[in-house]
Amino acid sequence: MRTLFICLISSFLVVASCKKENDYFRKDAEIIGYDIAQCECCGGFMVRMAEGGSARVYRAFTLPESTGINPDSYFPISVEIDYKTVKSDCGNDIEVLRLREK
Repeated sequence: MRTLFICLISSFLVVASCKKENDYFRKDAEIIGYDIAQCECCGGFMVRMAEGGSARVYRAFTLPESTGINPDSYFPISVEIDYKTVKSDCGNDIEVLRLREK
């Protein structure tokens, strides 16, 4: 009986510790272009996201390679995006964690 109890508890702990990948993307967004300027606060993909009643533009230096989006792509591209903000002196920089074209 004790062995059965230990097996059940161990199984529960293993299952509870597993992370599930979900199909959730944080925001709808639009990649509006690639900034080719060369300055400290230039370059990268320009990503527009709605915030409240207005839109805000962020910069992402890279996108996941699996998307196939590159500086030569045709813009704008509607996407669903999961991101986190990045500290920078230029502000408005993000790191794109996941991205899916709509």
